[in-house]
Amino acid sequence: MIFILLISLFISLSLYIETFGSYFRAIGSFDSTPALGYSSHVRLATISRFFVLVSAPFLGYLVDSGFNSSDIALVGVFSFLFYIVFNCIFWLFFSNLFIYKIYCLLNFIKHHKDLSAPPISFSFSTSSRKLFIFSIFAFSLTSIGVLIVNYIAAGFPEYRAMIVQSSAVVTTLGTLAHVFLIDPVLSRKSDIGFASSLKSINDLILGRFIASLILMFCFLALYFL
Repeated sequence: MIFILLISLFISLSLYIETFGSYFRAIGSFDSTPALGYSSHVRLATISRFFVLVSAPFLGYLVDSGFNSSDIALVGVFSFLFYIVFNCIFWLFFSNLFIYKIYCLLNFIKHHKDLSAPPISFSFSTSSRKLFIFSIFAFSLTSIGVLIVNYIAAGFPEYRAMIVQSSAVVTTLGTLAHVFLIDPVLSRKSDIGFASSLKSINDLILGRFIASLILMFCFLALYFL
């Protein structure tokens, strides 16, 4: 169980760190440097991939060691549960100044200043239903790729090599959806201004939060199959 929890923690950290970095787009827009905000988000997202690289071999080890599909489904349940918990902790305890300091640290900016714009906060209301739906769709694909293929591979161990290799297909579809349906909207909103950027990021994060709830219950259902 500890091994399963550890893998789940790595996966959830990868998902959450990339989500956290989306706020950098709004900060870049506020500082009139939207390109730097975009670059900061991309760099933090790249750092988050480290946790996927760590978790993937361990998931393969579970499959090779004879763990069944229910065990892999449990990894999915805890991964999205941890992701939800990380979001809730952040919304409750961390301020916009904390986000800005991380942004400054990442970009080697020496002097920190508090944002005079409205605080970066989360809302359960959406400004763009289309962006919200696209966010659910793209996040669902990119986040389950490594999980769902290992779930299937555990049920068909004789074909596990072929099945696990197909994870790229699932994640690539999610990446394409993000690149063509979501990223252009976020970039345009960042060019418009801080308020517009923050609203679009809220839609993105709300979509991911709802998707994580749905996926958590989906993997919970798979666990009891």
